[in-house]
Amino acid sequence: MNYLTKKNFGIPAGILAALSVLLGYSLYAGGVSTVLLVFVAVVFLFDFDENVKSMLKQSLILAFIGRLVKMLISMLGTVLSWFSNASISDSEGIRTTYKVFNKIYEVATDLVGFVFIFLFVSLLAAAIKNKTAKIGFLTASVEAAEKESVACSKCGAPVEKGAAFCTKCGNKMN
Repeated sequence: MNYLTKKNFGIPAGILAALSVLLGYSLYAGGVSTVLLVFVAVVFLFDFDENVKSMLKQSLILAFIGRLVKMLISMLGTVLSWFSNASISDSEGIRTTYKVFNKIYEVATDLVGFVFIFLFVSLLAAAIKNKTAKIGFLTASVEAAEKESVACSKCGAPVEKGAAFCTKCGNKMN
């Protein structure tokens, strides 16, 4: 058996989709790893299942947006620290205002972290169920890609529009 010609190397799409989400979360939580880069290359080079590619795209987009939000909140924290060290902080009103904004900053940081963990858990649950997640801004391009398919005249399987052959039975497409 030639594993290079078999879709997903014989690994179930649900497992690969779940792995895609977990690698996307690792990007959100810590940074880019070699494993993530190799996985992305393999998924797109060997034309893995559409559900795997969709989950990978969604988790990478979510990780990128999450990193941007974390960076913006970190910048807000830096600005707040400028005021805590300012020479005018001898005023009780300034110190109180700083403390209030610092608490708001802490709550916002925790809330953003919770929201992104919830979104990743939603993606992971959908991947385990072998379904496409329905997170609004992440699925728009996926739904457009799903609409651009035709049925194979021999077996009826959905085939990407413009494909030369059916991926299920090998029938030549018109």
